[in-house]
This record gives sequence, C-alpha cells and structure tokens, in this order.
Amino acid sequence: MDGTTNIGTATLSNGSAGLTISSLAIGKHVITGNYQGTTGYTSSTSAASTVDVTFITQLTVGATDSLGNNAVAPLAITVD
Repeated sequence: MDGTTNIGTATLSNGSAGLTISSLAIGKHVITGNYQGTTGYTSSTSAASTVDVTFITQLTVGATDSLGNNAVAPLAITVD
C-alpha cells in the first residue's frame, strides 16, 4: 500500500513475498505491506516505511561478449 492506495499484489511463497514497483511518482510515499490472512492465519500489516522518490529514469545496460555480440537490457534497481 502507498498510504491507502493499493500499488500491487505479490504471491506468498515460503513465508515471504516481494513486489517491484515502477510507477511511484516523485515525492514521499508511505509504504506498508498487508497480509489478508487465511483460515488459521490472522491478517497483519507491516510497519510503515517512508520512501522519497527524487529521480525517475529508465536505465539501459549494454554489453559485448568476447565474440563481439552485443546485448542490451533494461536495468532494474531494487532498494531494500
């Protein structure tokens, strides 16, 4: 959640889940994780973390192998 806005869902696997977000606007965002619960497991909400997005860009990484083949791919950055 970004405040009260749902910004995505993730699949729970072995007790954890992760979510990559690329749509946050510049500015401060209060992010929380919510678990809705299931039979035998209660719902919960994580502590809030404030994220300050100050710069948005799409980066591309290029590489050339020893045979001269070029590869280009978007660069993903994860902040923990």
